[in-house]
Amino acid sequence: MKLNSIYRSKKWKDFRKQIISQKGSFCQKCGKSKNLSVHHKTYERGVFSQNIDDYEVLCSRCHYLKERYVNGRIDWKRLMN
Repeated sequence: MKLNSIYRSKKWKDFRKQIISQKGSFCQKCGKSKNLSVHHKTYERGVFSQNIDDYEVLCSRCHYLKERYVNGRIDWKRLMN
């Protein structure tokens, strides 16, 4: 199954709610509480890893910036200071 299909599945949506509930309903970078998503820090243990440290809750803006940082397109630390 492709990642895009997984992220649209009920299983992922339920899992996402569980992670946000456990980690807190706010962006772990900027503190906003709207438009939250779950970012994988690693895929080493799979998409549905039970290790809570494999994920971080981010708002849509921070998630977008983090994805660009991970892919080497921006300087995350400079943008967030």
